[in-house]
Amino acid sequence: MPENYIHIQETVGPTPDQNAIEIVERKGLGHPDTICDLVMERISVALSNAYLERFGRILQHNWDTFC
Repeated sequence: MPENYIHIQETVGPTPDQNAIEIVERKGLGHPDTICDLVMERISVALSNAYLERFGRILQHNWDTFC
């Protein structure tokens, strides 16, 4: 199976809004994903401010894809 293969399958059973409970994953402050998200957010804000100062507008950037 290719690495970029996507499989879409119809859900059988009740939809999430029909269930009595919903189970979600919570990632705390020490989780690597959370740490990376916080670092990338700060980079994005700093870069946005630099773009505003130098170019007068925020240029498109995707720092969140590096994690």
